[in-house]
Amino acid sequence: MFERCLYFNSNKMVRKINRIWEKAYAEVDLSPAHAYLLRAVFKQPGCRLGVLAEELSLAASTVTRFVDALVVKGLLHKNKGDDGREYIVQPTTKALQIKDRLESIGDSLYRQMCQTVGSAALDDLVLTLRETEREIE
Repeated sequence: MFERCLYFNSNKMVRKINRIWEKAYAEVDLSPAHAYLLRAVFKQPGCRLGVLAEELSLAASTVTRFVDALVVKGLLHKNKGDDGREYIVQPTTKALQIKDRLESIGDSLYRQMCQTVGSAALDDLVLTLRETEREIE
């Protein structure tokens, strides 16, 4: 019935992917969204919340909520920047202790998807999704 429906089929796939990613990141007591935010902070320690929002394609309020949750878990420090207008985010020692595990989980998920759909098909799908998202924007 919905063979041509981008909305239905993309959401159906996302629900399945979410279950896989949620199970994988549960090992470190994080949601996939929190894990990806943390991984982004590892790549840019000391970055501003606005930079994270742009990098993750999320609203600033969503990133603030995620950061606050990770501060409560003891994984991030949040301090006012030099200009006093925007917060700067740093990983804690506790976060750095799980950094390699988060990267390993990400690598494992990529390998799992490559085995499931094939590496060329996965790379093509991700490229098509990224290009389509840019066109829709």
